[in-house]
Amino acid sequence: MNRRIRLCFSCTLAILFASAATAQETPYTQRENVVYGEAHGVGLVMDIFTPVGAKNGVGVVDVISGAWYSDRGKIRDHTRAQTFHILCRKGYTVFAIRPGSVTKFGVPEMLANLNQGIRWVKEHSKEYEVDPQRLGMMGASAGGHLACLAAVTADDAKVEGGGAPIPDTRVKAVAVFFPPTDFVKYGEKIVDARADDRTGQLVRKLAFC
Repeated sequence: MNRRIRLCFSCTLAILFASAATAQETPYTQRENVVYGEAHGVGLVMDIFTPVGAKNGVGVVDVISGAWYSDRGKIRDHTRAQTFHILCRKGYTVFAIRPGSVTKFGVPEMLANLNQGIRWVKEHSKEYEVDPQRLGMMGASAGGHLACLAAVTADDAKVEGGGAPIPDTRVKAVAVFFPPTDFVKYGEKIVDARADDRTGQLVRKLAFC
């Protein structure tokens, strides 16, 4: 019996030490659900991953969306893929922006939400010690699609109503992974966005609100 107790105690200690070591190895601190804007009365949020070690002064916008859904499960997917570990270990600060889901927003609206997030990052760049003119952006699947749209339709800085200038939405670099890029042709199939079938309705929802 004593031997069994000692064995259980040893196993428990090993698990505790392993958990402590893993916690110490996490190269970032995480702020969850930071509100960066509002659309249709819905708060728009991001998670911010800040390196615990030396920062390199560069921020990365990670567009959190899969199948045009941006729930917290997508944050967990990127965590499991080591996205935040890899970038923060190299000194990058990551702004994991959730631009909204297809149940509430069309793609043009998600793009507008993403642009709100990019402007928020630039407006708070001093707080997070990143250069607002050296932002990168990334995304996978639907997140990659939205990142591409944001990159090729970037807005210039502007001033409205004589107030403070509104930052531009331009970034220095974009990296995307397996994004959809053609909504009217899938392989040999041509899609009619005006049709009332499921595919036509989906394309209209995604591209035209």
